[in-house]
Amino acid sequence: MRADPRQRYRRGHTHTRSSTGHMVGCWTTSLAIMADHPPAISVHMLADRLHLVGAVAEMRWREWADEPGREELSWWVDVTAAEAGQRGLPVTWVAVDEGGEATGAVGLGEFDIAERRDRSPWVLGMVVRSASRGRGVGRLLLSRLEQIRVS
Repeated sequence: MRADPRQRYRRGHTHTRSSTGHMVGCWTTSLAIMADHPPAISVHMLADRLHLVGAVAEMRWREWADEPGREELSWWVDVTAAEAGQRGLPVTWVAVDEGGEATGAVGLGEFDIAERRDRSPWVLGMVVRSASRGRGVGRLLLSRLEQIRVS
């Protein structure tokens, strides 16, 4: 698939307070698709946007609720809150549009099953709202993961 020439990535450095109250510097990445009204997508750690836990959980639930034992939305809300990234891995990154709505999310964890412990960290649960697919949101989320330094 060829890149859309209208897509432009913007990166910048900002300072913010983490969920623990510490001042941290972070690189932000945003995507604008140049059109009549270009939508800008920014990526944030879900722990810094806890009001979006329900929206991210619902996206995950809509995609994967057919898995046995995971049929209830409440299960996805609990798991998503636990994976928000408040203390180390797992961490979830959320793509947010100009209106403040979650358009996609991706997680990073130590591993997904015990047999894959040696392949850490592991990308977990990439999901993009159907209306936002094909616009580079997934690529932007993965780009953010590439910027993380795991110690």
